[in-house]
Amino acid sequence: MSNWSEGYETDLDYTFGHYRELHPSNVKFALALAGYKSPKFKAVCELGFGQGLTLNFTSATTGAEVYGTDFNASQASFALDLNEAFGGPAHIYDESFSEFCNRTDLPKFDFIGLHGIWSWVSDENRQLIVDFLRSKLAPGGVVYFGYNTLAGWASMMPLRDYMSNYISKQGSKSNSKGDAIAQAISQLEQLGETDPLFFELHPGLKNAVAELKEKPPQYLAHEYFNKDWQPMGFGEMTSWFGESKLTYGCSADLMDQLYHVNFTDAQIKFLNSVTDISQREMTKDLILNQRFRKEYWVKGARRLSNIERKELLSTVMVNLSTVSKFDYSVMRHNRKISLDEKIYSALLDRLSDYHSCTILELSEVIPSNAGNKFDLALEAVCVLHSCGLISVNFETPTPEAEERARLLNKKLINTLRADADMKHICSPLASGGIIMEWLEQLFT
Repeated sequence: MSNWSEGYETDLDYTFGHYRELHPSNVKFALALAGYKSPKFKAVCELGFGQGLTLNFTSATTGAEVYGTDFNASQASFALDLNEAFGGPAHIYDESFSEFCNRTDLPKFDFIGLHGIWSWVSDENRQLIVDFLRSKLAPGGVVYFGYNTLAGWASMMPLRDYMSNYISKQGSKSNSKGDAIAQAISQLEQLGETDPLFFELHPGLKNAVAELKEKPPQYLAHEYFNKDWQPMGFGEMTSWFGESKLTYGCSADLMDQLYHVNFTDAQIKFLNSVTDISQREMTKDLILNQRFRKEYWVKGARRLSNIERKELLSTVMVNLSTVSKFDYSVMRHNRKISLDEKIYSALLDRLSDYHSCTILELSEVIPSNAGNKFDLALEAVCVLHSCGLISVNFETPTPEAEERARLLNKKLINTLRADADMKHICSPLASGGIIMEWLEQLFT
């Protein structure tokens, strides 16, 4: 690992991940659902963009001026290559946070995204990020944070240290970083077979170790083996942002806003008794054993009236994204939630022609005796979106966006045609990416 990386894992390039929480359409929908206004996304920024898929999807589908940095030069080069394929207005750099955040040629941003980065950098870099948000986020602007949560990672932290120590002491004997990671996991698995007391007190760890073997080495390297790795509680996050004028908006996962899907009646009653926002969010994490939080924070949050909220959400356009089979249930925090088949089948039938349909139009196909038709349609859209079956958008794609997406997809598929790790293509209707398995890509 080179010194320029400041302890961040660079021996293995990151996966070709795509994160819809960074989509402008997702930001607008989640905030509107929570009752907040969103800015117009004219200038957006992503710190630590990985391979740059999401960054380029945003650039292609919205035409927004996009900025980003990732100090892994090969990843920045790949992101630039994608951007040049469609001539996007993007400014892509391979600079450290210190270099990038102190540039004098950056505009004020309407949106800044960090997926996972916050958990994997030093406190010095976290302070740089906080200062950057204070100076470069426009009033009304939104920040997305995805980060490892203390509640869900508490039992895994000693195992992470164990594997890291193994690699630092014995990993040099391996031919590659990937081999060293595999050996560290094997060592941990052998330890688990001796029935250590730590595993007995945390009975889910054996399954967690088994799941590590199924993850690609690129993911494991970046998730577990950076020099800095700190899961964080929500209360500590609020302390970091105390002087940055940021206030918590809502979860970026639409289904997180549906209490009855995530919590029991007793848990909801208890949560409703907790009035402090930070205490309530920490309570949620403990109830759910939350491992990763996805959040939108707003600088100068502005509330929508109930009428404004319903009018805005009524116009959201919904599109079917996949033909995946749906069994009218959803797994949520180790609980299987059964869904009303009459409602969901009616909505999916309405969307089956792959034409855009507003939430208000969807509500019209819900049986009259089901309850509040609009609220039920809105809830179903949140569930189907979280399951990856549909996309949402507030605007009809322009011909220019469609052409940019076509050129980007051609480049992606030709470049990564045989790479099963790349599972997304750019969709103007989604204002971002949708899933397309690699076998489908082979015939595209």
